[in-house]
Amino acid sequence: MEKQLIYVLDRDGTIIYDKDYLSDPSKIEFIPGAIEALLMLQNNKIPWIIASNQAGIAKGIISMEDLNRVNDRFIYLLNEYGVDIPPIKYCPHDYNGHVPPYNINCDCRKPCIGLVTSVYSDISKYNFVTIGDRWSDIMLGHNLNGISCLVRTGYGINQEYEIIKMGIKAEYVCDDLLEAVMTTIDRT
Repeated sequence: MEKQLIYVLDRDGTIIYDKDYLSDPSKIEFIPGAIEALLMLQNNKIPWIIASNQAGIAKGIISMEDLNRVNDRFIYLLNEYGVDIPPIKYCPHDYNGHVPPYNINCDCRKPCIGLVTSVYSDISKYNFVTIGDRWSDIMLGHNLNGISCLVRTGYGINQEYEIIKMGIKAEYVCDDLLEAVMTTIDRT
């Protein structure tokens, strides 16, 4: 039986510009090509989810209400572009934070696989492609036994060299989400 292909996408710095702990829904701004990439996945009937670390909650920089308002606006905007909404999973935890109950170690903070297994419990049934702008997105791909792609948007432009120094290898490095989807969609 052939495994189903699933894309796991980061939000901030990959789909939308990273605004450092985005709390204002009016500041959502899509990275050029991101909507086209999401529509490409949709038109090819390839499921995708969003997996996003949101440590600002544990750090007290943003509230859960802020995050929910941003996600609601994000969903609304995607709907306006005709993009079907996938599961949006986020980790509010950070053991360095000071806001209980979020200041803990957890199994959902990327690169751990908890955000993905909350949707796809038996990861052995799927082929995953992770796309993001940080080392944790690349390691998530490795932890899922999948393919990882670093995008040079967001922190990706700086993370590329850090990832190499850490000994982590992304299968692909692309300028943005659209290039990443176009590069990986037929190679998985």
